Amino acid sequence: MPIYNNRGITLLPLILMVVVFGALIGVGTGVIKQRVQRNQLLKAAESMTSAMQAIISWSIENNALPIWGDNTPDSNVDEFCEIVKKTDDPWHQDFVYIYAGELTSGAGGGICGKTSTGISAVGNGNIAFALVSPGQDRTITTTPGVSGAYAGTMTLSSADIT
Repeated sequence: MPIYNNRGITLLPLILMVVVFGALIGVGTGVIKQRVQRNQLLKAAESMTSAMQAIISWSIENNALPIWGDNTPDSNVDEFCEIVKKTDDPWHQDFVYIYAGELTSGAGGGICGKTSTGISAVGNGNIAFALVSPGQDRTITTTPGVSGAYAGTMTLSSADIT
């Protein structure tokens, strides 16, 4: 009488089940990662829009742009950090606030008394200010890469959120 060794065959369904679940988890992880990245980009855009609206509102009221200053709140509300509630992106990197220095004073007619600025970018001239987020890579590749008054041509990077 022949002896059959079929003890290992009962493990086959278990092995197949583990392989299928592993594949499903791998695909699901990729989908979730894409959704998380998209949500972070949307949050960054919302934060930047809110910051931009706060700057514009303050500028209309004060006839000047807020300065960068020392990024520490004080009793005189005139700096970026005092006007904008959320000054960083979803990756916890500070926004870079680039502005035309000639628009920070109400003297000489303030914002309404000026017809041009010293900042241009991508063929567009007379830019009052720009907000830049480093994005997912957490590295600013836009020029200038630091907050403050600026005059010249900005080089905007597609890797940054502007």
